[in-house]
Amino acid sequence: MQAKVLVVGTGGLGSPALMHLAGSGVGTIGIVEDDLVEDSNLHRQILFNEKDVGKPKLDCALKKLHQINSNIHFVPFTTKLMSHNSLEIMRNFDIVIDGSDNIETKLLINDCAVKLQIPMIYGSVYGFEGHISIFSSPKYPCYRCLYPAPTTKIPNCNENGVVGAIPGIIGTMQALECLKLIICGNNTTLSPVLGKLLIVDGYTLDIKKYTLEKKINCRICSLKQSEINIEGLSHIPEIHSITKYELDKLNDVTIIDVRDPEMWQKSHIPNSINIPLRRLLNEETILQKFKNVSDSIVIYCQYGINSKNCIVALQKKGLSNILNLSGGFQQYLN
Repeated sequence: MQAKVLVVGTGGLGSPALMHLAGSGVGTIGIVEDDLVEDSNLHRQILFNEKDVGKPKLDCALKKLHQINSNIHFVPFTTKLMSHNSLEIMRNFDIVIDGSDNIETKLLINDCAVKLQIPMIYGSVYGFEGHISIFSSPKYPCYRCLYPAPTTKIPNCNENGVVGAIPGIIGTMQALECLKLIICGNNTTLSPVLGKLLIVDGYTLDIKKYTLEKKINCRICSLKQSEINIEGLSHIPEIHSITKYELDKLNDVTIIDVRDPEMWQKSHIPNSINIPLRRLLNEETILQKFKNVSDSIVIYCQYGINSKNCIVALQKKGLSNILNLSGGFQQYLN
């Protein structure tokens, strides 16, 4: 009841983690979430059901979690975790559980956790594989020792995916490690993932454990707390996403399909125009045209991943008022 745990995200990892933390009676649980429930995510985001589709995740999650344990004090944060707000959000918690789905947010959680000297319980999933570790303990490696800087490689839309049971396993393991930290305190011998990377193979059910190296010259955990400047690192570009429900309500909007022409010809969102990704990014005349557009610009690909990459590049070229269609064309069809 004395413990204060922050969970970043209510997705595939955050959903099971939150349910177990609530069921176990953790006294204060903070939740960072600003997204809406989408039907394509229900196979792994087990806090939600079909009646929740289109509603704010945070509202739905709080309702369900109160039904599990009404005695818990929930602290909601309806926002993205960004460099300008992360320290203020995280500083009042003892432990942070990483339920995010991108490397930039994981780096930001790690850096704040190192500065605040609180453990980060890391989780990641891809396909049939799941990873878990605990970072940011002074004696052990931090997340940047494993991934020193944000990667520019974003998985291709057609390659990205996850089997719903895998985040369920990893999220449950994150909750378990969190409870062990709460109960056992500094007795680190009871946490097999401190300084280790645990990899769960969903195909074979094999679990492999690798020892991680603490980098002497790590740009974060080799520094003193006072030397870590979170805002100066500028991890995460601001990308605003909308759902298909919000898109349908927009009046003044330009919709750009960045898929290949063959895919656009087969099927596309009504009133959208097709400008393949490379052309949109490289032809200056097109960029100039959209710089002068006062409408909101919505960009979509097949699954909403390549479009995010595109938006980051366009923002660097001076375009504003750009929105990403969450889940892409596949989500629009559902």
